[in-house]
Amino acid sequence: MKISFLLIALISFQVLAAQDFTKGVRLELPSTPRLNAWRLVVLPNSECMVYEAEAEKIFGRQRKWFFRKYTQNLELDWQTDWTSQPKLFFLGNAYDQKQFFGLFGAFKAEEYQLLGIDTQTGKQQEYNFFTIKKLVVDSFEVIDSVCFLAGSVKNTPLVLRIDLQTKKSRVLPTSLDQDFELLALEKDKENNLIYVASVQEKNKQTRLFIKSFEKDGSLHNATELLPEEGINLLSTKINFVGKDEFLVVGTYAKNNLQTAEGIYIAKFKDRQQVFLNYYAFTDLRNFYSYLPENQQDKMKEKKEKKEAKGKEFTIRYRLLVHDLRKFDDHYLFVAEAYYPVYRSEDQMNWAMNRRWAMPQSSRVFDGFVYTHALMLTFDANGKILFDQTSEIKNVKLQNLQKLVSTQLVADSLSLLYSNNGKIYTSMYKKDQLLEKKELKIRPLNSDEILRFSTENRVGFWSKNRFLAWGYQSVRSPKKRRHVFYINQIKLD
Repeated sequence: MKISFLLIALISFQVLAAQDFTKGVRLELPSTPRLNAWRLVVLPNSECMVYEAEAEKIFGRQRKWFFRKYTQNLELDWQTDWTSQPKLFFLGNAYDQKQFFGLFGAFKAEEYQLLGIDTQTGKQQEYNFFTIKKLVVDSFEVIDSVCFLAGSVKNTPLVLRIDLQTKKSRVLPTSLDQDFELLALEKDKENNLIYVASVQEKNKQTRLFIKSFEKDGSLHNATELLPEEGINLLSTKINFVGKDEFLVVGTYAKNNLQTAEGIYIAKFKDRQQVFLNYYAFTDLRNFYSYLPENQQDKMKEKKEKKEAKGKEFTIRYRLLVHDLRKFDDHYLFVAEAYYPVYRSEDQMNWAMNRRWAMPQSSRVFDGFVYTHALMLTFDANGKILFDQTSEIKNVKLQNLQKLVSTQLVADSLSLLYSNNGKIYTSMYKKDQLLEKKELKIRPLNSDEILRFSTENRVGFWSKNRFLAWGYQSVRSPKKRRHVFYINQIKLD
């Protein structure tokens, strides 16, 4: 589970609910402008939990955190609060056996706190432990009373096992050094195993190592994927089929480049590689479908001209890869294409005597722009059943995070994302686009006007339902309000 950082906000506890345009339920929690801190977690049983911290006025003091759990109808089930230790910040969350876990720590600090909350009752359990000095945590998972931290010390990746009862910790035998890059820490929920995926690059050749560990930290299994010569594996996601049987999917590039030019999928069973398939973007049937028709024709012409000369035509993208998900006997792969943008900032560089100045321009990072989503469905043998792409309009985020949410029922595919107070939906039937819609997220009351909307997100809920959430500033004839909203969306 990747780490995400939490902002802070003032809180109050008024809740409002009403019917909205989706024929679902809308929930509003009052918030404070510029101090957005409500965060939402979708729970496996079609419920959700939101949490935030009180505003911090003095650095280093203890902070109170507020947690609320809502039912399928967005009705309040329970609420509780908890106070963290000074100087510790929220690092991320995980889920294990109806338990929500929040990890708290500081950059390169030894002390950590882990808060466990029973999502059925709201009962809390607090764990305090120490780790290796200067450890930078990237992700973590929990199995029963054991926590696994993945991170690095002085650019050397490692995985740390902490027994939450005895507070004893040790480094797992992952054989990682500075030549390795840790790609994934995944949990096999059915068999209580932790999988560690790492890649090593040596002599322009990459090797993918996947090791699984028992809850006690002992090595359960080890497998290796050796790509074709010249292929660099950029990302890895693991989907568990059965005990010692799993699929590996991700992106790849050639010639030691760091931007993807295709997708790979492999299967392992009982330590043996069953298959390994590569699919270049240019070989996908509908890869250009998100582009206008004239641009699609230009890309196809470029490919034909290059291939006529006996050369390979490649296109490269940066992709944010989602977890591989199983629907019936199909597997759905989703990734979002993006690119970083920069802006120029001018400033005056004064001479020491302050009598004259010289203008100087600097390049400053300005966020990530999302362009489109790529969707592939595979059968059990790693063969593509159909592929689609969908445009993502005018979305720029400062932090790279998953934006789209998808659902696959038989050969019908739904994609949604939210931005600037609207929900964008695309419905597909295999290779055919059925419809696209833009739906406005309405305020609570009919006489209110939406002024602006930020940090809009959407997530799969259950069956044909999704949740949309974020922040809105609304204005009525009498006053203005800033709220954290949650909308339940029902697809026909």
